[in-house]
Formats: sequence, C-alpha cells, structure tokens
Amino acid sequence: MAGDSVLSITALNKFNETVEEKDLVVIDFTATWCGPCKLISPVFVKLSEEYKDKATFIKVDVDDGAEIAGQVGVRAMPTFKFFHKGKEVEDLEIVGADKNSLKKNVESLISRYSESAAAAVAEEKPAEENPAEEKPAEEKPAEEEKPAASS
Repeated sequence: MAGDSVLSITALNKFNETVEEKDLVVIDFTATWCGPCKLISPVFVKLSEEYKDKATFIKVDVDDGAEIAGQVGVRAMPTFKFFHKGKEVEDLEIVGADKNSLKKNVESLISRYSESAAAAVAEEKPAEENPAEEKPAEEKPAEEEKPAASS
C-alpha cells in the first residue's frame, strides 16, 4: 500500500504528464510478487512523507504499468529512477532494495536541486529586496573590578 504522499500511476500519459510538470520526481518501480519490493516499500513511503514538499514520489507496479516500465528501461525490481524538470537524472538508477542508497540519493538530489533552485531565485531578486545581514548585538563593556580596600 502506498502512503498518501505516494502517487500510484499505471497510465503512461499520466506518468509523462506528472514527470513533466513536477520539478523533482522519485519513482519506485515495483511488483506485488516481489519480496525485496515489499521490504523497501516502507522506506520509500517514509521518505515521501519526510520530503513531500521537496519532491513528488511515484510508485509504478510494473505489471499494471508495463508501458511505463518499458519506456524508461526497467528490467529488475525494485528499481528507483529520478527525474528533474522532465528529464531523467542520467547518472542515477538504484536497482535493488538498498535502503541506505535510496535514502542517501534522495537526500543528495533534494539538496542539489534545492540549492540550485534557491540560487536561481536569489539571482532573480533585486538587491534591495534581499534582507540585510543581521548585525551582531553590541557587547556591553565588562565592568571594571574595583581594587579591594586595604586596612
């Protein structure tokens, strides 16, 4: 079962539309009969909940979405693929139920594409709209110690 933060897609046109209109997409190609797929599914759902504002998470059952799996060249399950602005991230595909690799790569891609998006937005803002740097609070001078009166 996919969580509320995971879209389940079986139609090729819906898949293409979603990948095109979303900025960053993480896809889990799975099958109901696949043991390793069942083991990694909770990890995928947890990541989708943790990063729901940063990426779109899709689950494709290869038996129901064979056309989608064929289009992107999936040959084993589970396979995780990543898309950014409608294009597949060419240097990244995870085959197998490696939860550490999945988590590390999702976090890395979100960080990479969030930083590039933030930099692009910062470049578009006029300088007067950027918030001024906060000045550190002035330190109070230390009170001078008075010498003890001698008797």
